[in-house]
Amino acid sequence: MHAINLEEALGLLTKNSSFHYAARGCYMSDISTENVTTVTDAEVAEGERLFEQLEAQPAQITPGSTDKIDANFVGISDRRTRRAALWTLEKSGQELIDAATEREGAVAMACVSTAAMDYSKRLREFADMMERASIRIRVALCSRPDMRSVLEQAKTEAGPLTH
Repeated sequence: MHAINLEEALGLLTKNSSFHYAARGCYMSDISTENVTTVTDAEVAEGERLFEQLEAQPAQITPGSTDKIDANFVGISDRRTRRAALWTLEKSGQELIDAATEREGAVAMACVSTAAMDYSKRLREFADMMERASIRIRVALCSRPDMRSVLEQAKTEAGPLTH
């Protein structure tokens, strides 16, 4: 399986704003938010390798996975965890200490802590997945000579998708 190494891609997208994807006519500023200034042959070769990896890369999730992943992210059961964890942030440190003096309260708080930690881990994983999707899309868009105008049009048409 040919996979884009996310760390390499993120490094390429963020470490050097001067990268120009000459073979595809795509600037790294089109993929990331950096401004382009200069380009080296090594950077062009690195970008070409990234694009070739994308060309050979199979689908990253199965067609049925989308609903499962989405449900895992916005799950109703997580609402209770979010609300309970946010409630603890409304309390002062002393109020939390007081709530933990009785064993029942301490166990309840520990349950919220454990669930919130798991939820935050899943949120980070989901955020990473969204970043991967964005990178893959933008690298794919490098194949278009009008990539910049496509991205500009997307900014005006995205509407609720960006909020």
